[in-house]
Amino acid sequence: MSLSPRIAALLVGLVLLLSLPPVPAGANQQRSVVAPLPAVAEPDGRFGMVQAMHAPDLALQMGARWDRIIFPWSLIQKDGPDSWDQLYFTDEQIRAQAARGMTLAGVMIYTPQWASEKPEVGRPVDRPAGLYLPYDDPKNHWGQFVRKLVARHRGVVDHWIVWNEQDLYDMAIRYTWDAPYEDYVQLLKVAYLNVKEVNPNAKVILGGLAYWYDKEYNRPPYLGPMLEIMARDPEAKRHNHYFDIVSVHAYSAPLNSYAEPLIMREILELRGMKKPIWISESNVVPLDDGDHHLPAGGWRATLDQQASYVIQSMAMALAADVERYAMYKMVDEEPENNTDLWGLVRNNGSLKPAYVGYQVGATYFSKVKSAVYSWPGSREVPTAAEVKSILTSNSNRAQFIWPAQISQVTMERGRQLTTVLWNNSPAEVTHKIPANARRATLVNKYGTTETIGARDGFYSIRLPGSQHNSDLRDSSIYMIGGDPFIIDEQVAPLPTDRVVSRIEMVWPQGGASQREASKANITAQLLMPGANESVPCRYKPESVQLWRKINNGPRELVTTGVRRVANAEGVTYPVWDFNDISVAGVRGGPPPPTPTPAAEGTVDTPAAPPPPRDFIEFSVVVDGIQTDVGTWTYGGPNATDWTRPPIRPRVGCE
Repeated sequence: MSLSPRIAALLVGLVLLLSLPPVPAGANQQRSVVAPLPAVAEPDGRFGMVQAMHAPDLALQMGARWDRIIFPWSLIQKDGPDSWDQLYFTDEQIRAQAARGMTLAGVMIYTPQWASEKPEVGRPVDRPAGLYLPYDDPKNHWGQFVRKLVARHRGVVDHWIVWNEQDLYDMAIRYTWDAPYEDYVQLLKVAYLNVKEVNPNAKVILGGLAYWYDKEYNRPPYLGPMLEIMARDPEAKRHNHYFDIVSVHAYSAPLNSYAEPLIMREILELRGMKKPIWISESNVVPLDDGDHHLPAGGWRATLDQQASYVIQSMAMALAADVERYAMYKMVDEEPENNTDLWGLVRNNGSLKPAYVGYQVGATYFSKVKSAVYSWPGSREVPTAAEVKSILTSNSNRAQFIWPAQISQVTMERGRQLTTVLWNNSPAEVTHKIPANARRATLVNKYGTTETIGARDGFYSIRLPGSQHNSDLRDSSIYMIGGDPFIIDEQVAPLPTDRVVSRIEMVWPQGGASQREASKANITAQLLMPGANESVPCRYKPESVQLWRKINNGPRELVTTGVRRVANAEGVTYPVWDFNDISVAGVRGGPPPPTPTPAAEGTVDTPAAPPPPRDFIEFSVVVDGIQTDVGTWTYGGPNATDWTRPPIRPRVGCE
């Protein structure tokens, strides 16, 4: 969290550097200068930087593949609606950045003085004049600017962010947008309709939400009231509620990169909406960079802690399933608020330790297919209640509170299983995690690696304590954890698009026959497609479901299974148990005997009708993935023989 708005530097003059002056390098800065690691080999498009264009080659080397850039309306059309100045980034620079393979997202922001409703004293934070005219009206100045900007960069910039930190205000000042919720909704609506008309392939993104100003002033998160107002618009639903993506800003505490996106997702879900979440700004400002020293506190950190923050924040963002993540920002530029230098690269081109931390994260977090945050005492996949306890932990505290001493993010990356660990407390601790291979690569935050071996099925890691208690309101809260470590294992890949289910056994309870049992226990296996090979031991889908059809009737869900690891005939493999399943009324077993013919000279009596031959077809499905199911028929003339030996996987999960 940063209650000192970074945007203040823009509000004082709105002039940004086109050439970056050198910063004197003192003795401390020399010790903090680091060499870059080799370029990230497999960059992931979800990782980006704000204004990477200021050092494009370094941005590519660090693994950034999207760039958020600013288009200040107040500068571009400073002299009137017919003017167009390229004072921030030129068209040529923008096209060149896209040609490097960077996805570009543009922030449209700041009202020119002439376009303000009070042009004689107009400010960049003012509501534009004509905002409530039809979206394409020539006198709707904001709408006309959006149309021209999007048309100019169509196919080069196809993501547009509408304003920035509109929720950043207190009783005395509104930092970027001096207007109520209703006016921001109208601003968004006008932008959306113009963007989509000019470039139907473009995405419209909410201005980045800071969250913490609302929290500090006991307001609901901005997204909620905004959506309530939008719900009054009868055309909103038809137009996707005038936005495609929610953008949040998560600063200073890595836990913010987890909690804030989940809170925004919860607000959306309460209204039946589902949208991707981006973190478009994230960082912590360093206090000890060479000759540029700042007072402790104020949510700042040392350069070394900033490097820890980068890895922890990136990992937590992945655990929150954000679609894109960006750091603010690439190069220091001018000190913001006359104090803060946020860049991962200094103005003289030297690198801060956080730059290398980003490289490490972009390398070992690339191509993540799933990421789960957990902690000692939580479920392997935390329950909704466990997650909710984090999201409400700041109700009476200055920050979100870590749920335990150790934090762990486990990432599936195909043939790599990557686990990130750190210590949230000031006391050093040795922590053990289960091993999924005999050995692994241990990586520190600066990219140094070593091979470690498993002992008794575990890796043992010493985790230094945290020293980052920089919120002066409550120094008992440790925000950035101690040095993070990455454990990278080579493993069998999990199934991604298809899995095979096979019911191993259906046991009538109490040793009863199928004809007599009222309940049964069922065990199922999951196999890799195309072979009698178990899924990996670590495969833990959220829901493995038992379904049934009674006498070829409709298919219906019975229950979900409980996972355990079985070992039989020397093969270890996971199974899912479904116990106490009702089978009452099913009359299985062999058909009744053929009646004996009547003796000669006697009269046949009509044979009694055969008893009902009810049956149930059981099958198992993994929710969310294509499942090739094998059925088990319980009862009826074609009952599966439950006395036969079960079929085991040929290859186990180890």
